[in-house]
Amino acid sequence: YEPGFSFKRHKDNQRKIGIILPLNDDYSNTPLEFLDNEFNLMESCSYSTPIAFDAQSIHQVAPIKTQRWQMQISLYEPFNTYIRNNRLVK
Repeated sequence: YEPGFSFKRHKDNQRKIGIILPLNDDYSNTPLEFLDNEFNLMESCSYSTPIAFDAQSIHQVAPIKTQRWQMQISLYEPFNTYIRNNRLVK
């Protein structure tokens, strides 16, 4: 993703869990943000190591400041099942 690209608030279509592996930098300057149903910011997640998140929660990323390379893995099992069965989860 090039500077200026943003991910507007959304829930992923069918994906239940997103696993993001940052490949080029730490993403603390444009964190993943989680919103409530009224689109109020609930939590912000900066990361430089792989993370897993509930892709069915409303999330967004503000316009990024630097080029971002990442690999994403999509899972389709419920997030609560995943966190119960795996130790390293954000």
